[in-house]
Amino acid sequence: MLIAKLVSTRSTCNSRPTGAVLVKDRQILATGYNGSMPGAPHCSDQVMPDGSPYCHRRALKIADVDKYNYCRASHAEANAIAQAARYGVAIKGATLYVTLQPCFVCIKLLATAQIKRVYFELAYESKDAVRDEFWKNAVVEAGFEVFEQLTITPAALEFILPSLTEITSRRRLPATAAAEEPRMVGAVESDGGGGRITVNASRQGAKTQKKRGWRARRPAPPERGLVGAVREPPQQKTFPARRRAAQESYCNLW
Repeated sequence: MLIAKLVSTRSTCNSRPTGAVLVKDRQILATGYNGSMPGAPHCSDQVMPDGSPYCHRRALKIADVDKYNYCRASHAEANAIAQAARYGVAIKGATLYVTLQPCFVCIKLLATAQIKRVYFELAYESKDAVRDEFWKNAVVEAGFEVFEQLTITPAALEFILPSLTEITSRRRLPATAAAEEPRMVGAVESDGGGGRITVNASRQGAKTQKKRGWRARRPAPPERGLVGAVREPPQQKTFPARRRAAQESYCNLW
């Protein structure tokens, strides 16, 4: 819910900034906030003639009962679902955290997307008792496993606020002392003689292994058993012998 509150700060709605987060298996799947369509004007960028915060529906003097037909903004829940669809993220069985109780339109979207649990911070507080009762029945019909109000505890806020008001990644533990002799772990250096030195870490300390030549020789493949036949083991050729054989074969072509 704290993340949903942070997401709500991206909202461009002056009336009710709202943030939503879809989560599954403790992984964030998508986020959303209420705002205008891409490319459309934002209410947060305008003001009313009297200088008050702008609301497109209120500027047109539309009654509350018809506000969804004139509101510019898509709701936070709808935008979270749209974001998941845009990037091909499966949200079936996910949990929604949203800062405002979903409306009837969003309830239908969430049920169709098969969201299982819904936690909201603030009840919608509608002035229409008949509509509120209808929405409650819609929640039951949607079949959510959980649909309840969730309040952030003061302890949770006390824990998270220092990370927002202060430098988040400032060192909290004292720095450890530097090593007397610097060690290179997992690095490769030249030994000055045409070879290379590979440094590996171990519990007893750093161990040094030398590998000469331009590459390490691979071990011979294991012999496969033969039934009813006898085959002599192949002779292992040294690297110079293999190189001479390749050169002779190349010269024979000409």
